[in-house]
This record gives sequence, C-alpha cells and structure tokens, in this order.
Amino acid sequence: MTEFSLIDGRAYHCGQIVRRMRVKQQEAMMRVGVNLHAEVRNRFHSSCYTKAWLIDGELAALGGAIGSLVSSACFIWMVASEKATRYPIALARMSQGQIAHLSRTYSVLSTVLIGADAPSKSFAAFLGFSPDGHGASSRYGRRSVLDIIDNTPEIRIPFGESFAVPVSYSERAN
Repeated sequence: MTEFSLIDGRAYHCGQIVRRMRVKQQEAMMRVGVNLHAEVRNRFHSSCYTKAWLIDGELAALGGAIGSLVSSACFIWMVASEKATRYPIALARMSQGQIAHLSRTYSVLSTVLIGADAPSKSFAAFLGFSPDGHGASSRYGRRSVLDIIDNTPEIRIPFGESFAVPVSYSERAN
C-alpha cells in the first residue's frame, strides 16, 4: 500500500524537487526565463511555512507560504513531481488540507499561474483559486474560471515568452 506523509520542508529538498519537477511546470518556468533552482530556493527561504509531501518516503512535492503572521494575506507556491501527478486524489486532498490549515491564519491566499502550464491552471481552479478570489464549486464554474484565465488579456502579466495570471483563494468566498 502506498504511504503518503507530510513533513517540514528542508533546504536540501529544493534541489531534489527541481530534478523531479513536472515536465509541463519546468517548461513553463523556463519559457519565462526563470532559473529553476534559484527560484525554488528563493521561494523556500522567503517562506514562513514550508512542507514536503512524500510518497513512500520519496519527495513528491514541495511548497510553502510567504507572508507575515500579522498579515491577512500570503503568497503560496508549490512544485510537484511527475510521481505526485500519478496520485491526483491524494495530491488534491493534501493540497486542500494545507489550504485549510493556512486559511486559519490568512484570510486570502494568492499565487501566480504561468499561462503555458495548463495542468497547474486546472488544479488551481479545482482547489478554488480564481482571478477575482471567488472560486467555483462546480465543474461548470471551474470551466468558467479557466475561460477567464485563458481569454481575458487584461488580467495577464507579460512574463518572458508567456504570461502570468495572479489568482487568489478566499475561505469566505469558497
């Protein structure tokens, strides 16, 4: 039986997760001109909260939250491996648990989606993230959120050869 565990993130996890990163996420980040290892390490060291998700003792995802404990908002980030995507239900449950945990401290969670990474956009919409912070709870609503992300140029931030879209999650809205 597969064993899932969540532990505190460590600095050495940064290099490990970059080497195991999802191909689509890696390609999207490289299209915008990001040095993958430096970006993950910077996010890690800027975070007030980091967690590593292990599958059978092997690193499958690394993420964290950047924000002050006196703030009502934080920026969250996550890097997932190809192995993590083979367990979509477990990945979704782990992510929902972390969102619930962070929502006890922060009323608004925000992140940035890179336009070229379709799986990340779909996953974020599934979790309840949207450009206006009012996530959708139905399949139709999530499709609407994705349509807004993909077809509303006013919310796009040019980023390298692609674009980024800021999205947020608000516990009150979901």
